[in-house]
Amino acid sequence: MTPLSETDIAARVAAVTRLNDPRGSGLMFHGTAEPFAGAPAVVGIDGMLWFADDPLFAQAYIPSAGLEALVAKPSDWRLDERVRPDRASFWTQFAVRTMGRRLPDVEYDALGAAKSWSVRPDWPTYAECLQRLRKMGYGFIDGYERVKYADGPDGPVAHASWMQPGRVFVTAADGLKLLDRARGESDLTEKAHLDYETFRAAEKAQFDGVIIDDFAQFDDAGNVGHRAVGLFPRAVERLEYLHYAAVHRDFGGGRGLLTPEFNSFAERLETPRPARVALRVV
Repeated sequence: MTPLSETDIAARVAAVTRLNDPRGSGLMFHGTAEPFAGAPAVVGIDGMLWFADDPLFAQAYIPSAGLEALVAKPSDWRLDERVRPDRASFWTQFAVRTMGRRLPDVEYDALGAAKSWSVRPDWPTYAECLQRLRKMGYGFIDGYERVKYADGPDGPVAHASWMQPGRVFVTAADGLKLLDRARGESDLTEKAHLDYETFRAAEKAQFDGVIIDDFAQFDDAGNVGHRAVGLFPRAVERLEYLHYAAVHRDFGGGRGLLTPEFNSFAERLETPRPARVALRVV
């Protein structure tokens, strides 16, 4: 197998933007939020690296945040109360880590619930916490909200508009020997990406990878079927890659498969040299 060079991949990217549809171009897209150096490598339990055949679905696999918490709005009758400083309470941690308030002196029981505590004048009420969250873009529609963390559970809550930074790696399927198991319709009752027996048989038969019907999960559209290509390590190692910075994208009613990040990437390829990555052997 002779992989396409970075220059050839860049030319293919330019052709895709003129057609406004990457499917059938031979390009493959792998979205990730992992901050590894070099080219992507196989790390999953299935021993494969997965690609979509368009940028939109690849970016669906970049999480919008590394960590989210589902938070219930306090009952209206509690809003004017000061936050009970239980050790594991979201509201306690929000007051301290996001609002910058000093935790009162607290006596806890064996389960971390507050037994008694001093009342500090700057310790917030639930209403004050809720007001701050709403200013950060969290609406608490239907009484619940998913809040984002940029720096893990011990950090402050991020603004609702913040998105986890990620990348999409672009390569081409030219010359790959692929076992086509796609039937044109994804099936949640028989998940093709869990067919490890077929994958191992294909690898043993010297295929470079498999093609399956898969699902991507979008917040605005739920599970949406798409074509996916899974490659075995020997193929992943031999390919050339370009990459661009990207974030999670919602389905948006299926308005288009080319995302703003991909279009900007294609424009940059016209003048600067494409982003390069060194191959890493796994």
